Amino acid sequence: MSRSCVFLFAFVLLPMAARSAGAQVVLPALPEIHAVNASFQLGTTAPAYSTSPATSLTKFDLWGWGVETEFALPVANDSRWATLAVSYNQLSLDADIYKGRRLRGTLRDLPALSLYVGRSTQPWYVGITIAQSELVNGRLSNKPLAGATDAGPIKIAASSFSAGVAIGYQVGPAFIELGYVARYFPSLQYDGIPTTGFPADLGDHMYAGGVMFRVGGRLSLHKNEPAKRKIPCADTTTEVKVPTELDLDHECNNGVLNLRLHKK
Repeated sequence: MSRSCVFLFAFVLLPMAARSAGAQVVLPALPEIHAVNASFQLGTTAPAYSTSPATSLTKFDLWGWGVETEFALPVANDSRWATLAVSYNQLSLDADIYKGRRLRGTLRDLPALSLYVGRSTQPWYVGITIAQSELVNGRLSNKPLAGATDAGPIKIAASSFSAGVAIGYQVGPAFIELGYVARYFPSLQYDGIPTTGFPADLGDHMYAGGVMFRVGGRLSLHKNEPAKRKIPCADTTTEVKVPTELDLDHECNNGVLNLRLHKK
């Protein structure tokens, strides 16, 4: 039996069998969408082959855009100090590398998962990201020697995981981020090798990480729910929702809890 048949059995036949037996199938609730973000991105890279040194980070040779959907990550007391985001980034790459060669292509991060701490509650926040990165439409070209025929570019493709960290600051719907992405391709795929043969100084792996700068906008979609406070009295604890514009006074007399809301 093929794997597709096994999956069909698991996802179709088993729920039908459970329904016939009177069992109730409960699907987990989807997380609440916290915000939708879009950003313009600039970055530097240090592409290096195994036999060549990294280029100096003297210019922005990555530029592009990214979009992400940010989900609320409820923790103790329903606080929102952390959020989880799923994003897609597409960056154009144009970098000078070893021996006067030029590398052009597109870097894609899909999917990219980010964990943000403090983004929904504080102006300053930090983030950690992991992603599946791809180098697509890669072209490696070299200036032809005087009197020689241009052999044309060598095609390059690669994929791997990447990881990064960032620190950001947000004011209202706008935000800026500065971070570093470690992007390492352990295996490069070459195509379109010139008739003169494969250049001996090209390696089989490449590091294309570097500093990233992002500026973007944020569309918040979550509702501002009143904060919850737990107030003990005698042997019981009462949970009260307090609007952000109000404050709460309480007294516990002989097991009776008295509450009073007032403006701050």
